[in-house]
Amino acid sequence: GTGAYYGSVVASPYGKMFYSNLFDYLDQPKDDDNFKRVEVLMPDVVGMNIVQAMVLFKSLNLYCEVYGEGSVITKQLPPEGTVCYEGETVIVCT
Repeated sequence: GTGAYYGSVVASPYGKMFYSNLFDYLDQPKDDDNFKRVEVLMPDVVGMNIVQAMVLFKSLNLYCEVYGEGSVITKQLPPEGTVCYEGETVIVCT
């Protein structure tokens, strides 16, 4: 990375994820027993080729946003081991 540590650069992905999940939560039916969110355990994709990672995310029903011009993933959000839900967006840097 370039070492940019401006608040908007660092906090923006976290804010997006927080508000995205918050709005998803608020839109959830509260009393519907038929509605189940499918949990996904976030894999470690750091060091993986971006194409391989995107295939993996697709198989887990996750969306992926890529930041950077490289071909190998250097950072991921959320981190490995985090419980996510199908349909959420993963952010990776190359």
